[in-house]
Amino acid sequence: MMSLTGQAQNRGEVRAYYGIAESGFSTFRQVEGTAGYSTENYQEFGIRYIHHTITNLSLASGINYLQAEVAVRPAPSPQSFFEITTEPLQIISLPLLLHFRLGRYFFVNGGPTLDFQLTDNSHDLQAGFGLSLGLGAHYAIDHLTLFVNPHVKSHALLPFEGSRYHQRLMLIGLQAGVGYQF
Repeated sequence: MMSLTGQAQNRGEVRAYYGIAESGFSTFRQVEGTAGYSTENYQEFGIRYIHHTITNLSLASGINYLQAEVAVRPAPSPQSFFEITTEPLQIISLPLLLHFRLGRYFFVNGGPTLDFQLTDNSHDLQAGFGLSLGLGAHYAIDHLTLFVNPHVKSHALLPFEGSRYHQRLMLIGLQAGVGYQF
């Protein structure tokens, strides 16, 4: 009887989500006289598998695809004052998150991400190790779960190709989606 009860608690869950965010590029040091970058139309899509390990702690992993437009404002000069261009940005992220349930309806999740940038851009490459932290709410109806997950992320916190003043994509976002428990 005890082994059956233990196995019933080790259920898994697959979640699909859509997210939006406010994002921008940041450095750890102030840099003057360089090009400026801002992001627009940030969207993300993802699938995540959550493996329930012990009572309130789970391990989550999956794949996340993000796309945005980057507005590039060149370094100040008389010729480039009004030359603002846009570039597409696409990143695939592989998160490895701890998922901790807080009571029946809430959870905290966070952990590292492995990021790969798919587009060539004029800003610093966003490939490397990032970090994601979130606080969310979920509601289960039989095997289905509805959830929202406000979160903060930093891409390329430890970049594969670093420079002294590496710009990292930072964001505050919201993911919403549906899951299926089995």
